[in-house]
Amino acid sequence: MASNDVVKNYIDGEWRDSVSGTRIEVDDPASAETIAVVAEAGPQDIELAVTAAHRVFRDRVLIDMHPYDRGRMLFRVADALEARFDEIAAINCAETEGIGTCRWRGSDRHQIPAVLWWLGRQT
Repeated sequence: MASNDVVKNYIDGEWRDSVSGTRIEVDDPASAETIAVVAEAGPQDIELAVTAAHRVFRDRVLIDMHPYDRGRMLFRVADALEARFDEIAAINCAETEGIGTCRWRGSDRHQIPAVLWWLGRQT
């Protein structure tokens, strides 16, 4: 990660810095090295996210979507997560256990088929 990259909050369909501009450094617990800088979501950011979620619910965007289309959308999300599994696992490992001691990476890959099965059941 470049030193000036900031992981932003995804709110209402776009990546945003926090309203306050406050940042949090995320450290690798094994080395104490900063591995990421993230926008710190505060009360105003949470209000923006909740307002957006309420609007989507009120506008019935997902409720009125044809089940087939909703399923296709959810499977695209699952495919994107699976494609980035190693990257996500590395980040999770670094944040929780340290890069050199990670047990998470291999243990949760078997859950992807279960998630895909449940996605199919919900559509």
